[in-house]
Amino acid sequence: MNDLVIELTDMEKEICTLVGQSRYYNNRKKNIKINIIEGNDFSAQTDVEGVMAEMAFCKHHEIYPAEVFRIGVTSKRSGNDMGDAYVSGKWVDVKSTKSENGMLFSMMKNPNVDIYALMVGSGGVYRYVGCMKNEDLCVEDRWGHHKVFRRPCYAAKQNELKKYEDLL
Repeated sequence: MNDLVIELTDMEKEICTLVGQSRYYNNRKKNIKINIIEGNDFSAQTDVEGVMAEMAFCKHHEIYPAEVFRIGVTSKRSGNDMGDAYVSGKWVDVKSTKSENGMLFSMMKNPNVDIYALMVGSGGVYRYVGCMKNEDLCVEDRWGHHKVFRRPCYAAKQNELKKYEDLL
């Protein structure tokens, strides 16, 4: 798959910064735990990068980023986390990493999400790596400790991902 690079404008980055910081502080107020292994960076900037990756995904697909602007706390366990984008009748959960060889991770199966997408990059420039259907990512063979998070999760390597259009 040819990876696509999406660059956000200064205004888009500013909006993402405000939303990401709001998400971070709302989550800390509600004592939402951070699952990253000690030594790995997690700060408000991590949430900002996540929001920027979501915005880049929406920009690429030419859709309004309604879910990107959400700053309230959502939860997979409570069933109110629908994902980050709604594209062609499917809910997409956008995952991001700044690691060039990073993997697509999901901490748990979200029945509301149809597809998981991976964006790699930082600072408003992201490489759209690809996607995987929920039923292909969240399976027993992909579950385990992958040396990134404190607890087990589902994982897929970049070469296993496909274009969004190929999954429909």
